[in-house]
Amino acid sequence: MDAKLKILSYGNLASFGLFLFGNSINNTPLTVFSLVTGLPNSCYLLAKVPTKEQKQLKQQQLLLDLQQQLGKLQDEKNWTDELNNSQLQRALAEKLELEQELTAQINQLKANHESELARIEDDFKQLIGKHDRELVKTKTEYSAMISELQSEKEQAIAQLQQTYSKAVEQLTQQLEDCVNQAEAIKAESDARLAEANAKLTAANQKETELVKLGENIQSARKNLELEEKRIRLDIRDERGSIQKQLNDSILELKALTAINQRQQQQIVELKQQNEQLFQELYGEKTADALVAQIQALLAEENLPTELLNRTEKNGIDTIYLKALSSNWSQSVLNKVAEVLPGLMPVNKPEIEAKNGRIEVRFDNRSWLDKIKDVSEDWLEKLYFLCAKDGKNLALLGARGKGKTQLAINYIGLIAKHEVNFDVVYIQPKPDEFADFEVAGKVYTPDYVGFESVTGSVSGIRIPSSYEGILRLRDEYNQRNLAKQQAYADRKQMPEFPKVFYFIDELQTLISKEKEYIYPDTIKAENLRNGQTFCGKVIRDAISLGRSLGIIVLVLGQLANPSVYGWLRQDLVQFVTIIMSANIAEFAANYAPTKEEKNRIDKELEVWRKRASIDPSKDYYCYVRPMDQSGYLALMPMPGKYLGSEEK
Repeated sequence: MDAKLKILSYGNLASFGLFLFGNSINNTPLTVFSLVTGLPNSCYLLAKVPTKEQKQLKQQQLLLDLQQQLGKLQDEKNWTDELNNSQLQRALAEKLELEQELTAQINQLKANHESELARIEDDFKQLIGKHDRELVKTKTEYSAMISELQSEKEQAIAQLQQTYSKAVEQLTQQLEDCVNQAEAIKAESDARLAEANAKLTAANQKETELVKLGENIQSARKNLELEEKRIRLDIRDERGSIQKQLNDSILELKALTAINQRQQQQIVELKQQNEQLFQELYGEKTADALVAQIQALLAEENLPTELLNRTEKNGIDTIYLKALSSNWSQSVLNKVAEVLPGLMPVNKPEIEAKNGRIEVRFDNRSWLDKIKDVSEDWLEKLYFLCAKDGKNLALLGARGKGKTQLAINYIGLIAKHEVNFDVVYIQPKPDEFADFEVAGKVYTPDYVGFESVTGSVSGIRIPSSYEGILRLRDEYNQRNLAKQQAYADRKQMPEFPKVFYFIDELQTLISKEKEYIYPDTIKAENLRNGQTFCGKVIRDAISLGRSLGIIVLVLGQLANPSVYGWLRQDLVQFVTIIMSANIAEFAANYAPTKEEKNRIDKELEVWRKRASIDPSKDYYCYVRPMDQSGYLALMPMPGKYLGSEEK
């Protein structure tokens, strides 16, 4: 309560006291006095009623007390006013002092800012001067580098021309020697017709020399091709202003290659002449004579036969004989097979009992003739085979053998033939080679790396590859649940748009999954022994996804399914393509039949031989459809199916 209220209260109290005394003087009943003062009304009090003088003294004393209290209250009010005035003056002084301090700081900041601007201008001028000096230095160094590269190129071209000239001279001399030797053989064979054994021995000796000579020529040719390839690679790595000179060098190399091809044609003609001479030496052995000698060999083993038929198809000469005796076994045929190579100068003949008759086969094909190249559009045919039933595709093989380019070509076929589809791209390796363009549309990974990141500048969040795997799991679960619900409600099954999950570097994802996926998430999958989280999700998606519009295109570096946590029988759910370096291992362990394994091994041998001679044939693969026999195929050129053809 403030001072004014206190004064009013005490004043009222004093007035009330005077009122009481005044009424008592005017004979106011004591009961009223007792009600007001709270004193009991008793005879004792009536006996102690003060006199008039006492009442006046008491009234005066009360007035004095009230005046003293009023003075104290006035003093308190004055003290409070002084205190408030002093605090206000102190606050005003502090405010003025703070304003002066802020003004001083602002002036100081302005001065510092002007000084910093001047320093920055000086630093910028110094930086421009330093940059100009470095630019002049860089131009000088670049000119010196170009001169040095020009000198190295000229030396390389001169060395190549010198090497090639020597090789051409050697080949020419060897060809002349071959021609002279062939003429000598011809003359010698004409002179020794009467002496068949001596003539045959001399011809065999000359043939051996020709074979060695041909091998030397082939080796020289291969060395020239390797040297040419090395020079081309060296020249290709040069940049900038010497590009035109590089093109001129390539044209020169092409001219030298044309010369080499003419030399090879001469070698072929020489071989043809040699074959003609050889036929003259062996012409006396007729087809009937060959059959008669085979029958004679069988008869020596107590196995008489008669000729049923003889055919020649695709370079394979087959003689069909009927056994006239049942007293024979495969061991008898094996003995004859050891002698057969001496009857004809071709690859080892084969003899076996088949379909109730004896078959003798002479394979007259060259090793190149044994290569069975499938049609160039085999990948497109494979796509249509997969598209019919929504089959999944696995590309397995070592780095650098064309997996990624083959997968991108496959996506080009998807973009060409599909209408309503989506591609979910999962790539654990974030690099500049991850993006690719198909039919004018750039595909960038939707899920990248092992952990999700947010761009410090763009603020865009990029989810991790494992989030893409979880999306695959959730999507096939949701679609499968929708179909289950439709079946339970007896409604029409929902149609889902196709979504292709393109998953690269699967073995890398699996090797890191325990580090980046929550243990509870992995535990919830109830993995069996040896099973991986990513491998199980993909395997389940493949099992269920064909009817849900979910198709998986997965790439891995190893052809062993156990690396991905799969069983051997899980491979039958894929259309599998194995790159060249892993074909032998895959065929040995996962070919469906022994016959196919043996066939692939034989074909692989000649494919490797061709690739060693022609590096452009090194990009081949083993295609294993789910319901057909596997085959070897050359991979399409990168970008073959990435055009913008209309659907």
